[in-house]
Amino acid sequence: MALSDFETGEHVGTHIDAPIHFTETGWTVDEIPPDRFISPAIMVDIRYKASPQTPDVNVTVEDLQDWETQHGRIPDRAVVFMCSGWGEYYGVNEAAYWGNEARDSMNWHFPGFGADAVQWLIDNRGTIGISVDTPSIDYGPSPYFSTHVVACGHNLYALEHVKNSCALPAKGATSYVFPIKTEGGTGGPTRVVAIWDEPRLAGHTCSGGNPAGLADKKMFALVLITAMMFAYQKM
Repeated sequence: MALSDFETGEHVGTHIDAPIHFTETGWTVDEIPPDRFISPAIMVDIRYKASPQTPDVNVTVEDLQDWETQHGRIPDRAVVFMCSGWGEYYGVNEAAYWGNEARDSMNWHFPGFGADAVQWLIDNRGTIGISVDTPSIDYGPSPYFSTHVVACGHNLYALEHVKNSCALPAKGATSYVFPIKTEGGTGGPTRVVAIWDEPRLAGHTCSGGNPAGLADKKMFALVLITAMMFAYQKM
């Protein structure tokens, strides 16, 4: 029989920020309604402006409106995933991921969500969560964590360190969020999975002999970034 203990901080690795993280009246992890953990997912790609040379950029209202011009209206009660390309630096180039070699929080540089963009999503699309492939939903040099304040103040949850966000389709996915349920928790380790329908290429058949052109269900797990989790085992 195998049996271990583990301990971890709430806000390390791929994790959820519960609304109480930045507002005393917000939901704790165990208070977030379970129906909010299964929702439409969209991916907003900002790689056109995010790079190690220009890390301090945000998802803006204009980015969201441009997304709608290309893909249609953002679904109500969706989780909006940011794709900045930052996930590819994790575990490979820590200086690029954090913006400095020492992970000095006074000198962070990476993309995030603008507070005005999150407010627009709340006011106009009823968004229930936002997700980033960076360390924080606030961009690196944010002095006041204004994006956290806006999101948590409206009971949105946030997902951080979601490594493979850029593999999501722009639209058409459903996200499944599985946080550890701790009483009174301000956050916690979280597994994030997305599933979507993907048409097969012409001339191919789906399993079971279905004709080409029908949707073939594909599942894609957003890989957890676990190297930062402080865990230990006891015999």
